[in-house]
Amino acid sequence: MTDVSELFFTETKLKWSTDRLKWHEHLNKMTFTKGQDEKTFNIAQFNNFIPKGSDIRSLIDDHQLTARLFRLEPNQIYSWHLDRHRKWALNMLFVRDESVTLFSPNSEFEENQGYDDIFTKKRFINPVHRLQYDPGTFYLINGHQPHMVYSGSGVRFLLTVSHVYRYVNEQDNDASDESNLSYQQMRQLLIDKNLI
Repeated sequence: MTDVSELFFTETKLKWSTDRLKWHEHLNKMTFTKGQDEKTFNIAQFNNFIPKGSDIRSLIDDHQLTARLFRLEPNQIYSWHLDRHRKWALNMLFVRDESVTLFSPNSEFEENQGYDDIFTKKRFINPVHRLQYDPGTFYLINGHQPHMVYSGSGVRFLLTVSHVYRYVNEQDNDASDESNLSYQQMRQLLIDKNLI
C-alpha cells in the first residue's frame, strides 16, 4: 500500500555523510545569485563540489542534471507555489534545522493563481503533508504539487539536483526527453536503480 505522502515526496537511499563533504568550507568559493524571480532564493552552482564516484554524481552525469545550493535567510517564507521549470527535484538538507516544508493536495491551485485567492476566497483550511528532512538524505520532490517552505530561525541551505530552466507542463509528456520526466517516471527510474 502506497503512503499518500509519496504523491508529494519520497525518501531515497541516496545518502551523504555531510561531514565528509565539508560543504561549509566551500561556501566562501560560491557565488550566490537570485533566482529568476528576484523574490526567490539565493542560488549557487554546486556540481563541482559533488564527489566523483558517488551515486548522486553518477545520476548527475548520466542524466545531465544540475546541482545547486539554495540559501533562504532566517525567518522567511517561500510561499505556496508550483515549480514551473521542473517537475521534480532531488533535495537534501545539510544540517538539521527548524525549517518546515509543506505540501497540499489542494486541486484548486492553478499555476497562474496565487494561494492568497484560495485561502481568502475559497478555503481557509487545507490538508497538508509535512516533509521532515533527515540531513544527508535525498528526497525526491514532486514540484507540480503545491508546496511552501519556512526557513526557521537560521539560514537554510538546501542542495537541489534536477533539470532546470525549461518550462514544463503536464500536457508536455515527451518521455524520450529526460528533462520532461514526470515525478512518477523519475520515481520509477530511481526504483529501477535500487535507489528507493
